[in-house]
Amino acid sequence: MVQHEYIALTVFAFVYVLIIIGRTRLFHIPIWVSMLIGSVLMISFQVISIESAFKSVNLDIILFLFGMFSIVSALDRSGVLALVSEKILSKAKSPEMLLMLFVFGMGLLSAFLVNDTIAILGVPIAIYISKELGIKPVVFLMALAFSISIGSTMTPIGNPQNLLIAIQSGISIPFITFIKFPLLQCLLLLQLYGLLVQFLWFCRMFLLLIVEITSFRVMQLSLLSV
Repeated sequence: MVQHEYIALTVFAFVYVLIIIGRTRLFHIPIWVSMLIGSVLMISFQVISIESAFKSVNLDIILFLFGMFSIVSALDRSGVLALVSEKILSKAKSPEMLLMLFVFGMGLLSAFLVNDTIAILGVPIAIYISKELGIKPVVFLMALAFSISIGSTMTPIGNPQNLLIAIQSGISIPFITFIKFPLLQCLLLLQLYGLLVQFLWFCRMFLLLIVEITSFRVMQLSLLSV
């Protein structure tokens, strides 16, 4: 039993190494391949039997994700999500307000359309906004990553983990229960995270401004010395 525990931990660490190095320039290993390798190793070393592996697959979650991805894909192709995004972003009167609306918009959408789907659809939006503002996409991409993680905890369909809890716990009226308890906390966290991203963005822009001023001053002194 102890031997199996060490094997499981070793395989777990190995899979995470594959995930980390899989997106580097030297390697290109999709995450699903890394996870599949880990699953095969677990079964090969008899840490888990094939029967137990099949029993651990929750068809309710898989079918739910399949259905939700299909619905969101239809909303995207029909232009509904693009319209919603434009309406949200058109309300912004400054880059700071735009960032805050982006955080709240993506967070609330992830609560009802699953954070995985909003992550896929939100990336092009984040890149587009960044290009329009003339900044690196990392600011809005990080805002997307954290906002959908926070917002998705508000409902039982926000992420697969919540759905597992709702299904296996036997909570009565899980949708109302989920919204009732974490709603205020999630809204507060979205607000705080939006302010944090704004602050970090301001600090970065301030440092860049100092570097530009310093570089310009050095160039002036160099020309004067000549």
